[in-house]
Amino acid sequence: MTGLIFVIAALALLLAGVGIILFGSGALNPSVPTPTATRRVSAQINATVLPSETPLPLPSTTPIPIDLITRSAPTLPATITPTVTPTTTPTPQVTPPLELGTFDIFYTSQDPAVAEPALYAVRADGSDDGLIAERMRDFTFAPDGQNFAFVRDVLGEDGSSTSSEIFVGDLADPNAARPITQTGALDTSSPTFSPDGQYIIFSSSGTGSAPDLWVVGVDGAGIQRITNTDFAEFDPAWSPLGDKIVYSAEFAGDGTTELFFLSVTAAGEPVGSAMQATDAASSSYSPAWSPDGSTVVFASDRRGDGDIYTMDAAGANEQLVTIDDGGAEDQSPSYSADGRWIVFISNREDASFQTYVMRDTGAEMRRITSSFRIDQSAVFRPRSLDPN
Repeated sequence: MTGLIFVIAALALLLAGVGIILFGSGALNPSVPTPTATRRVSAQINATVLPSETPLPLPSTTPIPIDLITRSAPTLPATITPTVTPTTTPTPQVTPPLELGTFDIFYTSQDPAVAEPALYAVRADGSDDGLIAERMRDFTFAPDGQNFAFVRDVLGEDGSSTSSEIFVGDLADPNAARPITQTGALDTSSPTFSPDGQYIIFSSSGTGSAPDLWVVGVDGAGIQRITNTDFAEFDPAWSPLGDKIVYSAEFAGDGTTELFFLSVTAAGEPVGSAMQATDAASSSYSPAWSPDGSTVVFASDRRGDGDIYTMDAAGANEQLVTIDDGGAEDQSPSYSADGRWIVFISNREDASFQTYVMRDTGAEMRRITSSFRIDQSAVFRPRSLDPN
């Protein structure tokens, strides 16, 4: 009996030893993670401990259907009924630098013995000066350089009254120009084309007491007043970008004028209120845009006489361009198509106002005309626009 008990005890000890060996090897504990699982948990812990390392979002695997992507601009209600379909306003392109000799200058000039100015053309080197057409003032080209607008006095239907009206024409036959307004006013002036050539903004008192700004289609349709104040507003110039005009206006009723910006639609309708651009306690006037719409050149008498200045399209960074003119009156500036040259009118050499050109910095100034007449305004036109 004692021997049997000894055998059973020996077997129990043997089974206990085998169990200890199996438990230590992990064969009886399958819930212990493998080394691979341990690394994944560690990575998750590290991502939580370092919040600066924000995981990038996973890319979407569902493509957006192309027909669900739509882009549309709001449509502004038009108050002008055009008879032509306006084209998209072009974005001004940078014109390569051009030699001065590649330009013609069209200018209006008054013979003291004649009632109205006439239009002349001269090469920018001063040669080939000649008459283009009679009875034209405030001459301006459309963006295509072929069509143009100007102001002329006309006799009223009663045969006795006179008014100043806007005319449009084609350079191929300037004498065939036709009137597009019937304002009945004597102070109609300063036509300026929209970038697409379909509309003209101008100044006129119409039946009012002070000149306001108006817009009209080039065919004479849809005329509309776009400003209405107690002070005179004139000299509008439409930006090549088409989004606004700059113009002169009386300031505070003291007889001085300042420049203002007014946002407009492609059809010349005003958007919002005008913003004052200059504030010199004197007069600023005759603004004109650079071809890329980034700069405005204008005249001002803030130094006691008329000088030419520039400013950026926001009305800042004013720069004096003409200096050392001996008290002369410089006026009516305008840029060349490449923005490198400015043409203007001045009496800096004698009592007669004549046409001058200079670099946009004021350098390389030279006189272009020399006549007994009185020049009034001038614009560049590249000769490359001439028909072949």
